[in-house]
Amino acid sequence: MYCSFVNIGLWTNPAAFHDQIGKYFNDKAPPKEFEYERRVRTILRPKCWRIGDSRLPVHDSGGTL
Repeated sequence: MYCSFVNIGLWTNPAAFHDQIGKYFNDKAPPKEFEYERRVRTILRPKCWRIGDSRLPVHDSGGTL
């Protein structure tokens, strides 16, 4: 049995995503002991935008490494 986790991050554009975390990608390395399957990464683009005056967070939540 396994649990899937989804981690979502916001970047300015795809290049910023790759510049900031691309150096950590190594799909040739064997899966980690805790991985059921190899990780999947994808970039999603908004189709529409929310309406409201609330701002998105500017800092990581507590306990984030």
